[in-house]
Amino acid sequence: MRKIHGLLLACSISVASNAQITALNPTAEGGFEAGSSFLMNGWTTVDPSAAPINTWTLSNAAPAYGGARGAHISNDGASYTYSNTATRTCHLYRDITVPPGAVNLNLGFYWKGMGQVGADRLLVYTAPTFIVPVANAPASPSTTISGATLVWTQTSTSSVYAPVSISLPPSLAGTNVRIIFTWQNDATGGTNPGAAIDNISFTYECGTPASITGNAPMCVGNTVSLSNIFTGGSWSSSNTGVATVSTSGVITGVNGGTSTISYTSGSCLSTAVVTVSPLPAPITGNDIVCVGATTAFANAVLGGTWSSSYPAVASVMTSSGIITGHVAGGSYITYTMPGGCWITDTVNVVNPPSPITGGMSICPGTSTDLNSSGSGGSWTSLNPGSASVNPANGIVTGIHADTAQIKYTSAAGCSVFATVTINPLPDTIISRDIMCAQGKDTAYDATPGGTWSSVTPALGTIDPLSGHFTPLAGGIAVIKYTLSTTCARTKTITLNPLPVPNVTYTWFTNTLYTDSGYVAYQWYHTLFGAIPDANTFRTAGVFNGNYYVEVTDSNGCVGRSALFAYNTSMGVGAVTSGTEVAIYPNPATDHINVIAPSGATTTVAGMDGRIILSSKQNKISLTELPTGIFMVTVTDTEGRKILTEKLARN
Repeated sequence: MRKIHGLLLACSISVASNAQITALNPTAEGGFEAGSSFLMNGWTTVDPSAAPINTWTLSNAAPAYGGARGAHISNDGASYTYSNTATRTCHLYRDITVPPGAVNLNLGFYWKGMGQVGADRLLVYTAPTFIVPVANAPASPSTTISGATLVWTQTSTSSVYAPVSISLPPSLAGTNVRIIFTWQNDATGGTNPGAAIDNISFTYECGTPASITGNAPMCVGNTVSLSNIFTGGSWSSSNTGVATVSTSGVITGVNGGTSTISYTSGSCLSTAVVTVSPLPAPITGNDIVCVGATTAFANAVLGGTWSSSYPAVASVMTSSGIITGHVAGGSYITYTMPGGCWITDTVNVVNPPSPITGGMSICPGTSTDLNSSGSGGSWTSLNPGSASVNPANGIVTGIHADTAQIKYTSAAGCSVFATVTINPLPDTIISRDIMCAQGKDTAYDATPGGTWSSVTPALGTIDPLSGHFTPLAGGIAVIKYTLSTTCARTKTITLNPLPVPNVTYTWFTNTLYTDSGYVAYQWYHTLFGAIPDANTFRTAGVFNGNYYVEVTDSNGCVGRSALFAYNTSMGVGAVTSGTEVAIYPNPATDHINVIAPSGATTTVAGMDGRIILSSKQNKISLTELPTGIFMVTVTDTEGRKILTEKLARN
């Protein structure tokens, strides 16, 4: 909250001839015209409580001397009559302030009434304000009220209003005077009506003009109330362009400069020279400062000085407006111009956020979650090329090896800092990019001190120290090299699966087959080893025992089939009982002879199962065959195998 304040004033007094000043107006509260009750006119009554009751009553029953109301004695609170069968005393009083230096003090009023001379009558007193009259005292015919001075006594009767003028002593100047109107009657009879009074006045003259009082200095736009101990006068300003003054003495600063304010009471004149100073401009600057930090207030109007209401909370440099926060709390910072006009603003000192916590060491491409107290703040990286930070949640992500200053700023503007280390990554992993599932390799990284691990252990294992990699299955394997800082490199290795050839057998041709889509083949017998020239997707069964084939696929990966159990009888079909089947000679040179039922077919195939010739003749020429081992198969007319035999050609 910003506030502007000002005070006031230099005075001078002019002495002129005396003039009467009215302290109690006979046509207003002195004539009971300010309201319909005594209280509304500033009067207090003290009445007896026992019947018959004679009380001061406010009405027009008397009637009033002037206006709508007058005060009179009544025994029923309405009529203008009193009871004279019992001794009764009642009072009506009001306080008046008489300023020092007042002279020619006068109390005036109009009265009428009958009563009983010396017994039922009106009495008038002056007294200090601490004297409080009581009902039924003084009892008639006594006139003594302790501490009060009797200044007038009714000594006659009057059916019409008669004026009274009482000169009061100058010793009452500078005091508060209680004016008391008392009615008393005894029980010996008396003539109605009792007393009635109206148009009461209290006047005095200013013997010596009194000083104008107020506060100093005065600022543009401010108001200050002036006063004078002599009331009822009028106010004026010599320069309304600088300061104006109301009829009640309230001055308002208009522009910088001076003006003479005059107060005229009758012919008495008092003056005061008022200096109106320019206002400071509104205070600018951040009104929140952190403990241990600084902020600055400023004002566009130069030349003033700064001060703090609570320097232990926030101190301020007198000339510059630089504020330093010391402990959490608030303080008023005031900027005061040379003329005394000032403006304030409140500065709030707040505690900084708690120290930043979280992981302070990361790797390029990894993140850490930082935290600090309070909500509504924001995060900033002072080295954004090395590490970025999410401004809302404090998640820091490393970019490259370095250190980065991370700042957290609370909603109040207070900041704390932390240093995050971005450790370097290991060097690039060197290894084969593509391997077969049965291969071996040793990975290498130029950065020393790390350990190896497999991210995909089901596909391959790696020795943590040596980097020896052993594939286990086909797929995309991932290996990792990790330093002690937890920074790591990874590499993917494509592991091509080993081919798994499947061996089948065709009895018609006595041939073992596998898939034909491989790029290389080698057939084996578990007893004799590699079969010569058996380098295609098929081979002939020759020896009893287990066969298998080893193939190479387009990726260069080698795979082996399961063992296939072969027996030479597998190639022999059902033969009709008594049927003779044979071939000869064996070994042969240029032909063979076939003994078989009519219509039988003889085929000669290489060891790879490829049929070289087929004939239904009983004598078959071998001149087109090279030397080597061949398979001869004889089938009957129904396609049943009736002979399978290995043939050697010399």
